[in-house]
Amino acid sequence: VSGRNFYYDSDIRVGPCLPKDNYGLVFQSDANSFFAVTITCEGGYRFFVRVKGEDQLLRAKLSALVPAGPGTHRVGVLLAGDSYALYVNGNRVDAVVVRDLSRAPLGNFGVYARAVETTELLVAWDNMAAITVLP
Repeated sequence: VSGRNFYYDSDIRVGPCLPKDNYGLVFQSDANSFFAVTITCEGGYRFFVRVKGEDQLLRAKLSALVPAGPGTHRVGVLLAGDSYALYVNGNRVDAVVVRDLSRAPLGNFGVYARAVETTELLVAWDNMAAITVLP
C-alpha cells in the first residue's frame, strides 16, 4: 500500500466466545501505538487508539450490522484523510474522525484479539488484503 488512504480487510473466524471478547484489525502500528477497529462477541464494535501502550476508546456501540457470537466475518477498515470506517460483511457500520490522523506516522498492518471473558479465545485471520484508494 502506498499513501495514507487505503482499505484493509480480512476474513476473521472466531470460535466460541463470550459477549465482551473482541477481535479485529489494527493499522498504522508500531511497537506501542496503533489505531484499531474491533468487533465484540455480543454484536458490538469499538474504535480505539493505543498511544505508547495506553488505550483511548473513541467509540463503542452495539449494531445490528455486527453479528454476535462465533462465526466467520469479513471485517474491513477504510482510512480516508482524518477518518476511518468499519465494514462488516460488506456493510459500512460506522466511522470516526480523528484530528490529524492523516499526519500520524505510517506504520504496519496487524491483527487484534482480546479474551475478556473467555479463557481460550480462538481467532484466525485469512484472505487479508490492503489496497490504496483514491481520496
